Amino acid sequence: MSRLTEIDKPPKPALKSVGPHQFRRIGKFVLACDDSGRFAFLSQAEYLGYLKGLKRGTALRDKLAIAGLMSDSFDFDEAARFAAEKSLLSWPGPSTHLLKLGAAGRAMSLATAKRAVDFAFSAPARDVGLELIPERLESEWGLVWFIVQYARRQGEWRKKAVSLTVRVEAALPARMKEFLDGHRVDLRAVVEIAGPPSVAVPGARRVLARVNAPAEAASGWIDALSEAGVESILLEPSGSAKDFLAFYAAALDRMLQLQGRRDMREERGLGFLSGRRWLLPGHDVLSELCYAPDGSIYSGELAASLDEEARDLLKLGELGSRRFDDLAKGPAVRAVLAASLSENQPMCSQCVYRPFCAVAPSENLRSQGTLWGRHPSSERCALHMALLDILFSRLARTESAEALRQWLS
Repeated sequence: MSRLTEIDKPPKPALKSVGPHQFRRIGKFVLACDDSGRFAFLSQAEYLGYLKGLKRGTALRDKLAIAGLMSDSFDFDEAARFAAEKSLLSWPGPSTHLLKLGAAGRAMSLATAKRAVDFAFSAPARDVGLELIPERLESEWGLVWFIVQYARRQGEWRKKAVSLTVRVEAALPARMKEFLDGHRVDLRAVVEIAGPPSVAVPGARRVLARVNAPAEAASGWIDALSEAGVESILLEPSGSAKDFLAFYAAALDRMLQLQGRRDMREERGLGFLSGRRWLLPGHDVLSELCYAPDGSIYSGELAASLDEEARDLLKLGELGSRRFDDLAKGPAVRAVLAASLSENQPMCSQCVYRPFCAVAPSENLRSQGTLWGRHPSSERCALHMALLDILFSRLARTESAEALRQWLS
């Protein structure tokens, strides 16, 4: 049971039939979810009936048995399989290796770029994702040119699939766009959403959107980005949390309305719904590693941008002196992974969203000065809970649930 939400005068649970779970009220529904992430939506009357005990042969009991919420018909093998698929036992390694090609006027050397690519290919994942983050693309274009071709050749040698992305903030010159298109390199555009809809970077399939706009602008922005060919968007707040949540809800509704005609997925929402922490954008080590121009390896992009003292806590080593297999031996990686497990967070252990959510340790360090964070007062924790409320309220609706499930296919 959960202490993070309330039900008026709940009966004492019938422990012989009621399985272990957490619950949360979302609008007119009660969400019940077990520790592995299997869930069901109930009316409040149905939920109270469930707590009292349900008779065999009823449709509600059958529904909850399939969801793994009935203790007297619990399938332990199925629960173990489901949990293993979403636990760190199934972690394939970081999906994205971020190369900061320049910082504070200092560019990465070709030798460091080569070592970064080699290090990324030494990770156990079958697929290698490289995202290049230039500070000044024109002066660092030679690095992009080299990394793209070297990574493609490494993929052929090692028989690994390679996805390449370049982050951009403005339209590219024709010669650059032609080269990137010819080598199957995607663009990830950084877009500031603060006024009327506009698309500054044509040809980008992915967008990092910093949002400081009212909900009324959401549909127009989603339409404009979708028409420009954007397939994946990560929405990040840059204004008030309240305005961002209203924008997110309206943007999500518009994406779901367009599903099947012009598909677009929101990356954080996709990560939440997957129940796999390594698909949450920006999560230290699990979803990404970041390589600085000087060859330092950091637990993620945010970690590499913190002040020096905090940055040093999340520095994992140096390219050329560390192998990927050595990372787990370092105290920073062990601390990050321990702090990433919601099972280790006292308040998270009582939350219905525990199987879906995790706050990046670097975010905790940035905002609260500790890798573990203090989640009762964490703004990021509150933001995640509100975003999950929005997502699950749509999952409770038949007309939008199927569109959200298609995100996972």
